[in-house]
Amino acid sequence: MSRPKIPKKRIEDEGRFLKALFSQRQAENLAITQEWLAGEMSCTQGLIHQWLNGKTNIPDQKLIKLGAILGFNAFTLRPELEGMIMNYLSKDSKMVAAMVETLSDQDRRQALAYVQGLAEGSKDT
Repeated sequence: MSRPKIPKKRIEDEGRFLKALFSQRQAENLAITQEWLAGEMSCTQGLIHQWLNGKTNIPDQKLIKLGAILGFNAFTLRPELEGMIMNYLSKDSKMVAAMVETLSDQDRRQALAYVQGLAEGSKDT
């Protein structure tokens, strides 16, 4: 099942949000640069520039990682991601396991805490 194309306006809106947040993080810590973020994201500075300027869609996995680095909830920015992850969990745990393998230890801990929170929430219903 392929993902529908992300509308240009949404890409631009996400870019504005991320650019404002990135600027805020830079004001808090001058060591944060596009080059630094590119290193953390394992991509090029040019791609970071395109994301921050709303020129290129950010893949879902990269958006989740950006959220962990810059301190925002990717699931709030793209609510459909939560449903996609839950769908993967119920249909193909191997795919989820492969996705988790690509995460750093810190991101893996965050993902585990998120999934545990979902599981605890489902027990209440």
